[in-house]
Amino acid sequence: MKKFISLILSVLMVFSCCAVMASAAQKDFGHLPQIYLEGFESKGVYYKEDVKQENPLFFPINGDMMISNLMKYEDILARAVFEKDLNLLTNYLTIWINDCFGDVALKEDGFTVSDKVYVPETELNYRGNGKYVFRYDCRLDPVDIAKELYESYIPWVLSDCGYDRFELVASSYGSGIALALINEYPDMISKIDSLLLCVPSVNGVNFAGELFSGQVTVDAKALKNFLSGMVADDAITALISTLVKTGSLDFLLEALVNPALNAVLMDAVRNVVINVFGTMPSMWSFVDDRYFEDALTNIYGPEGSELRAKYAGLIERVKYYHYNIMVRSSEIMTNAKNAGIKTNIVTKYGINPLPISKEGNFMGDGFVAIEMASFGAVSSMHQQKLPTDYQQAKYPEKNYMSPDWCIDASTCLIPDNTWFIKNLNHGVKPDGYYELLNTIVYNDITIDSDARFPQFLVVPDYDDEQVIPLATYEEPSKEPEKETTWWQDFIDFIIGFFPRLIEMIKGWFAK
Repeated sequence: MKKFISLILSVLMVFSCCAVMASAAQKDFGHLPQIYLEGFESKGVYYKEDVKQENPLFFPINGDMMISNLMKYEDILARAVFEKDLNLLTNYLTIWINDCFGDVALKEDGFTVSDKVYVPETELNYRGNGKYVFRYDCRLDPVDIAKELYESYIPWVLSDCGYDRFELVASSYGSGIALALINEYPDMISKIDSLLLCVPSVNGVNFAGELFSGQVTVDAKALKNFLSGMVADDAITALISTLVKTGSLDFLLEALVNPALNAVLMDAVRNVVINVFGTMPSMWSFVDDRYFEDALTNIYGPEGSELRAKYAGLIERVKYYHYNIMVRSSEIMTNAKNAGIKTNIVTKYGINPLPISKEGNFMGDGFVAIEMASFGAVSSMHQQKLPTDYQQAKYPEKNYMSPDWCIDASTCLIPDNTWFIKNLNHGVKPDGYYELLNTIVYNDITIDSDARFPQFLVVPDYDDEQVIPLATYEEPSKEPEKETTWWQDFIDFIIGFFPRLIEMIKGWFAK
């Protein structure tokens, strides 16, 4: 019996050694493996009965469901408008959003998931050529997600490919997870060869702070830029420009739209934040330091309030991330670089931002302002240029000015390793974009290393897959001026008449 048991144990040991050797065999990628942290387009949230994962509740947002729920209460909406009942309108908006996303909300601790929904299990998700994609529940706190990444996913990847080091690429919301990983787990320093943050949102998002702190206003110039980018009709574009030039749009927004927003939307937003989106720490990670404490007070009241006590676990989570990761993001990046990690940033700009705040005039990618995404670049406002007499702020011995005179990259945290792509939306990723990312992480380039990828790049056409040097790009020539038409004569008349009309209306309002 002893001999038999010894034989069995010996066989098991041999097979175990073979298995270990097999799992440790290094795959030949020609470079280190890459772990890619997705942005907000990561795992979906589904009802438990939706086993085929056909109708995600979040994220992406289910537009059909939102429209369907919107129409369920059209009688309430009609009554609210007919009776001019702002409270009823607020209730309508609150009920609508809760119907759409109430089941997606987390519990008061900002971590526990509703028992009505589920999120798919994490998979190894190997995409070939040494690239592993980490997908996660995008509602959760970046620090909690970083823990799963550290404890489970990274060991899984390294075991699968046989390497002990890797390249870390993080997109948008994933940038906060990446910095949380480095900050919370110092032993990662020896395992990460390079860190690339793509359109990072770790320093905040343009409008989130104003929205959460109850300061949303529609800005005339931002609205004009946004609508001009959305509308192709020359006549409508001309009319929008006229309204802006005459101050008419400013007046309409100031007298009518913004007061209505403050009366209706802010109450609805606060209700929705408290019950739905505010329960997701990820949403709080977009609120930058200028607004953070005001936002907490606006949503949960002052210290000692009932709501503060109810959501104490959630508030503790979002505060920890805010003050230990977001506020210290530049410090964490610098520490990583000084420890030997090659650090890089890729940003985008030139896209019309949402016009729901004064920050809608900032240069950015439609979601994140370029100053925040680039860790400190100086830029012009959207659709403008820096002054003609502007001088580069730092390092006069080297040119960091964009060829279109919109950006001074000398003030960036890591100017030699920060790239800017013009005419590319935050969530759009053409083939040329991925070629740039892979060249950065696998070839360890700087802005001077590869003639194909200097600091300033552009996507020639919105539908184009290319990314080319901005210096070689010629802006589309404007069409020759057409003969004067009745419409242009009418516009000229309106421009001259509107200031007097607005003064008359202001006089009526004053009375």
